[in-house]
Amino acid sequence: MNIRLVAFILIFLYANCFADPEENVVNEMTKHSSLTAEEIRLHYLDRDSGNYYSMFICGFYGFTVQDIKLNKDYQELIKYTKTRNPDALPSLIKSQRLWIQ
Repeated sequence: MNIRLVAFILIFLYANCFADPEENVVNEMTKHSSLTAEEIRLHYLDRDSGNYYSMFICGFYGFTVQDIKLNKDYQELIKYTKTRNPDALPSLIKSQRLWIQ
């Protein structure tokens, strides 16, 4: 992983490393990495540890929290668009696919 990206994640998501670990976040992280749930729970607050591995886990935790929120908001937007303006749905989906790229 690019060190600049890791640094950005650590700085941008600094505040999110103060919460207790949420199991849905831990589960999501284990799906997308080789990290174990125990490693995540042990290091999710280690933003200032000076240990790259621990700091990476903390940053990854914060990133995952935000990713889960973003996906939830997107699903709510899809539901809203389907009921309020179904003609806009293809454009919304196309925009989301472009964002992912």
